[in-house]
Amino acid sequence: MLYILLFFVLILLGLSYRRNKSFLFVPSIMCIASFVIGLIFLSIKIDYLGYKISIETVFFILFGLSSVFLGEYITKVSSYLSKRELSIRKSWLNIIEFRINKKISVVLFIINCIVTYLFSKEIIRIAFLAELTSLGNFSEIMASYRTAMMFGDSINFNISPVVSQLQKIVTISSYLYLFVFIANVTKGMKLKSNIMNIIVVLPYFVITYLSGGRIGFIKILIAILLFIYICCFLEFEKRKFIYFFSKFKIYVILSFVGILLVFYSLRIALGRLSSEDAKFSDYITMYIGVPILNFDLYLKDNKSYSFNISKSETFNGISVFINKLEGDKVNIGLPFKYTKRGESLGNVYTSFRRYHHDFGIFGVFMMPFLMSFILSKILNIAFFKSYNSKSFSFLIILYGYLYAALPTYAAEDIFFIRLNIGFIEEILLLYIMNRYLIKSIYAFK
Repeated sequence: MLYILLFFVLILLGLSYRRNKSFLFVPSIMCIASFVIGLIFLSIKIDYLGYKISIETVFFILFGLSSVFLGEYITKVSSYLSKRELSIRKSWLNIIEFRINKKISVVLFIINCIVTYLFSKEIIRIAFLAELTSLGNFSEIMASYRTAMMFGDSINFNISPVVSQLQKIVTISSYLYLFVFIANVTKGMKLKSNIMNIIVVLPYFVITYLSGGRIGFIKILIAILLFIYICCFLEFEKRKFIYFFSKFKIYVILSFVGILLVFYSLRIALGRLSSEDAKFSDYITMYIGVPILNFDLYLKDNKSYSFNISKSETFNGISVFINKLEGDKVNIGLPFKYTKRGESLGNVYTSFRRYHHDFGIFGVFMMPFLMSFILSKILNIAFFKSYNSKSFSFLIILYGYLYAALPTYAAEDIFFIRLNIGFIEEILLLYIMNRYLIKSIYAFK
């Protein structure tokens, strides 16, 4: 059944690629591609694990991925993209530079550095408070911090609310400055004149590294590739873009390989000490392929579903917020699965497990559909209903920020899970920064 599933998922990927006229950064292509990669990695290890994928799992995965395709189709974004008649193109080609005041950039960089320092102090505080391992080096501090954040039931094991709020400034400013940097590069600006736009982003990478997760790195890399692709799509005439696209596909493949190598290389430094002796293929499969198997095992044991907003898996961010108001700390992790030999299969189950847990088969269809519809609608409005650079830059940065959740779709949902008050604050912050920081310099009015 695994290879049958892979065959049909490849067909879906081909249909999506053809339907979208080779435009890579639409929801369906990234979601379906993540499952193709996951199934390929799972096929390497499934015989050793001693399991087979059931027909029920095949149905649910194909059903869910088809709904991603349908949500995108309804917005008709692919039909418009094929015509390349973009309302924003005339305004875009008239812009010679996206400019942010250098004094404001310096202030933001200082703020981001201060937040990075405060965040590192919080990590050390939590690690020493928990002291779940010996704390002789950085890796052991990170291991203690990760364990405390995942399983600690004390309010003291949370990052300070003030630091958490300040982190939003670092994150949103980084996405905004990366877009400005990439847009200016595509317009021919020299690096010396554009360097401040990349310097402001550096604290984000430090915080992402210190937070102990690799998802932040993956998300920002996907956003970078998306910004490059869209800026070149607008800037280049059709023949030049076709040449760029032939080269860009190679960069995407190299970036994917780079992500896997970084993902594997950082496991010890980020406190995952139990994986010290893990082989590359085994370690990567645990995060990319095994979640599909875990979803299969979950379906075999769970035929019913129930929705409780305070215990929701799909809207975990809202659940955590509600429980914090009641003074409780909720463990956001899902239960671990184990092989018949007692080997850990981890606790990631693909995005579909959360939807099924809360809403059953309806959720497996509706949640991917809504995600795809929302993202496609943002892209549609940005390209075909934006007539000035302000609205376009806001929508494209927002699209990149949300779209970056899709590469992990075959492992975990990080689109709906982060919906909470903090997410709304991030969107408002992006709007304010975009509205008042970015100035478009035109060749002529």
